[in-house]
Amino acid sequence: MEDIDKDRVNAEVFDALGHPTRIVILKTLSKEPLGFAELKKKLGIDSSGHLQHHLNKLGDLIKTNEYGKYCLSDQGKDALFMIKIVEGASEPKIKETRIYAINRWKIAAITVIVALILSTPLTYFCLTIYHEKKEMLNSLNGLSFNYLMSMKGDIDTLLYLLEYNNNTDTIICEARALSYSSKTLYYITRNLYQLTGNSKCYNMSVIFFDLFAFINDVSNDEPSKIVPEFAKNKEAFMEIRDIVKELAVYEGVMEIPNTLIGELRTAVDELSK
Repeated sequence: MEDIDKDRVNAEVFDALGHPTRIVILKTLSKEPLGFAELKKKLGIDSSGHLQHHLNKLGDLIKTNEYGKYCLSDQGKDALFMIKIVEGASEPKIKETRIYAINRWKIAAITVIVALILSTPLTYFCLTIYHEKKEMLNSLNGLSFNYLMSMKGDIDTLLYLLEYNNNTDTIICEARALSYSSKTLYYITRNLYQLTGNSKCYNMSVIFFDLFAFINDVSNDEPSKIVPEFAKNKEAFMEIRDIVKELAVYEGVMEIPNTLIGELRTAVDELSK
């Protein structure tokens, strides 16, 4: 029964933090409690329904105070604390032209956060990270599967929008979701490399970081160029999607054949502005 409860909490938190907007909401509420209208204005969200959807998804990570304003719960504060720790980690160097995009969309991986919520209290969570390597590896490998499937879905949606809906704002929104999946997979595979020293994990982390950087580079281009730039890379994205689907078949990142990793490297290299 305890394991079932943990799995349920895991699923709820994974869903709660599965969108970059929700992490921005946590960061905003960490500064001061805000009413619905205040939060909506602060985030620059036009739709009340859109904001309410994200607030509902955050679940127990937020609450309302005695004045009816939204603020972080203790669980939300713990999650944000770990987000900031992961964000402080070093990142590989990239071209100067991409630095702005990386800083703007710098979002922490969910990897450690889910483990955090499953481990109580926080001190025990920290001990688990440093002393139970096997459990951490299992957690990271499980998350890699979740995010590979998420990436496949994000690419499918992006390709559909490029085919049937060329609205720039809609495509940018979906591109952000794809960049989030890419960045999170970068964190997962980088952490796996730090734990194991396995070269496959390192190679994968570089690939996912390059994919993330490309998507954000295009997303921050002039509005008139964004849709054409994504559209001309449709074949490369289809190839990446098909390879990602194959990657998700394996039980862990270290089980993935080098040949398949090489194919993903080639496919990402085919992306161009």
